[in-house]
This record gives sequence, C-alpha cells and structure tokens, in this order.
Amino acid sequence: MNFESVSWLTYFSAALCAMIVLISKTERNRFPRLSSILAFIWMITLVVAAVFIPGQSLSITASSVILGSIISFSLGHYLGEKFCISFNINLIENPPRSRLLMIIYIIGCITGLISIYIYIDAANESIINMITNPLDTIFNISRYYTFGRYNNPNFKEPQLGILFGMGVFLASLIGGDITAGTRRGLITWFVGPAPIFLAILSMLLLTTRATLMFSLAMWLSGFIARKCLVTRNLWTPLKSYLMISLLLITVCASPIYTFVQGLRRQSWSTEDSNDFHQFMLSALVGSPNALSNWLIQPSVDTPYGTRLLSGPLQLAGFHRTIVLPVQVGSLDDTANSNIISLFGDAINDLGFFGEQVLMGALGVVGGFAWQRASLGKISSTPILAATLFLIMLSPIGSPFAYTTICGPFVIFALIYWLPINSTKLK
Repeated sequence: MNFESVSWLTYFSAALCAMIVLISKTERNRFPRLSSILAFIWMITLVVAAVFIPGQSLSITASSVILGSIISFSLGHYLGEKFCISFNINLIENPPRSRLLMIIYIIGCITGLISIYIYIDAANESIINMITNPLDTIFNISRYYTFGRYNNPNFKEPQLGILFGMGVFLASLIGGDITAGTRRGLITWFVGPAPIFLAILSMLLLTTRATLMFSLAMWLSGFIARKCLVTRNLWTPLKSYLMISLLLITVCASPIYTFVQGLRRQSWSTEDSNDFHQFMLSALVGSPNALSNWLIQPSVDTPYGTRLLSGPLQLAGFHRTIVLPVQVGSLDDTANSNIISLFGDAINDLGFFGEQVLMGALGVVGGFAWQRASLGKISSTPILAATLFLIMLSPIGSPFAYTTICGPFVIFALIYWLPINSTKLK
C-alpha cells in the first residue's frame, strides 16, 4: 500500500482528533482537559508521520483503534469529572511538603550520580578520565555497553547502576513539581534542569535514548500537574511553556539522536547520518504505521501477555511478551520497529474490547484527578502527573512497563499522601 492511497485516512484521523480537542475545550483560563491533550498529541503524531515519513500507512483497523481509544478516554474523563463532583470524594489532604520534596529531590540527584559512577567503574574507566579526557572516555564507555548489549547474550548492566538510576527519574519528576511551585530564581535555573543533565550524561554513556525521553516527560508532567494546582489558571502560561518545549525538542532531538546513534555504531559518516535521521523519524512518530502492520500479522504469542506492566510483573515471575519488529514507512522503506503505541500494548495484553475498557478507566481516573486539581486539591498531584506522563508517551508505548519508572511515581505519591505529623517536613 503506497503513501498516496492511504494519506487521506491519516489526515482524516488527525482531523477527527482536532475535532475532539475542540469538543473537549474548557472554560476560559482553566486547565485543558486531559482528553484534549491526548487527542492533540495524536493529531500531531499522525500529521507529522504523514508529512515526514514517505511510505507510512494507516489501516482502517488501526485508525479505528486510535480514534476509539481517544473517544473511550474522553467519555471516561467526563464520567470521572461528574463522579468527583457528585460524590464529593475527599482524599487525604496534607499541606504542601516543599521541604520533604526538596530532600527527596536531593537524594534522587545523589543516587543518580552514584549510578553514573557505577556505570563508569563497571566499564573500567574513572572519574578522573571523565574530567581530563571526556570525549574519549565517553566513547570508550559507550562502546563497552553497546557492544556488550548487542553482541554478548550473557552481558548484563550493573544491577546497582539500574537501581540507583531510578533517582534520575525521581529527581526529574520532583524537579518539575518544585519548579512550578517556586518563584523564578536559582531553583528555576539550576535545581529544575539538573536531573535532565544527569539523564543526558547517562544517555551518552549507555546510548539509551529512553533515559532522556522519560526524564523530560517526567519533569514536564510534574511541572504541569503542580502548576495546575498552584494557579488553577494554567492555559495562558501553559501555551508559552508548550511552545518553548516544542521548540527545544525540535532543535535538539535530531543532533542528540544522531550523536547517540553514532556512539552506538562508533561512526558519524554522512551515509550513517542519513540512516540515523530515517530511524529517528520511524522511532518517534512511526508507531501508527507499526500498529497498522502489527494488527494484520498472525499472533505468534499467547493471546494475553504482559507489556503494560512487564517490569513489575517480571519481579513476580512473569515474562514480558515479545512483539516482533514490523516494517514501517521510512525514507527507504527498510526501517523496522516494535513500537506499537500504548494502544497496541494494551491490545496485546487485554484484547480489543479490554483495551477500550482500559482507556475508559484511565479516562475516569484522569477526569477525577483533573476535576480535583481544578478545585485546588493537592492530593490529586500524583494521579494527575502519572496520567499526563502516560498521555505524553502514549505514541511510544506503556512507560509503566519499566520498574524504574513505576518506582518514582510510587514514591512521589507517598510524599503527598502519607500523613506525617512533623511540621519540619512541610
């Protein structure tokens, strides 16, 4: 199926997403509904995929899954709002715990630094080499982990490094929260972005792009959730932050991706650079095409697997189901991907009907948290942040499939929800 014959379906789906954004509009100066954000993200994903990835396709089945999921989430969101208003549910309302958040933030940054040290040491390098000869040291460390990961089936990254690396994600989540709740100053310029720099360094050493992507999304979800509670008048300032974020991502994504891919291949030739851009497009916005192709493939695994929460379930003895790579549209039609979006992961685990029910349930939770945030209830912050995080990364897959992602959100929720009598931590 060529690009021309299916582009109308892609654009039509994007137009329907835009319609959902308009239908879901809120009262003036209120935080936009999460259903609007979900529809907007998928509208952008579909349009960018159609424009920049020749050869991409969107089947009627995939289009129905995407639009049906957004509609199910939107209906659930509406029910969640009404549920919150009708029953006037009161969760534990503790006062803001700025000092406790700052303490956990510092601990997260320290454990993140320890994680980086562990990775450096495991690769037989040293901090002194990192300081005196950073480029060669990063090159050597990245080669150690890349070649070990892809060429040695028995290779394992240091488990302590993975465990302590969770601190980077926790610090990113809390960093966004602290930045939103603090006046501009040193905290805004130094404390807020610090975890992102740790994520960039970790990404360069391990050549894992997801580290930076998750950190950015966690920072932004923490920021938006707290900003909604602090101002309850977010739409105007949110637009400027969204524009700045989109501009930074657009400007930085390509060179960062190219550099990391060069570290993986240990080469930055012109020919390799062209390949990097093709794979970058396929990886970032190729999930609609991958979902289309995956849905028509015969199942090679059990009907119901474990992709949505594979990390935590793996600790309980379950094994993550494998989605075989499918060909996605790219500049040369040779790129493969197993990124089938959040919707594909849910279908893999729950089937078509179960996936729609799940999206409706997530909408109820999101609508409930959104309504409480609109009323200034601080206990909604962790739920709102987690839902925003899931929405932002829905084109990529289920971010909560990773234990290192689930952990920070659990800790973040405990900070807000556990009753603590000591006023020193408030």
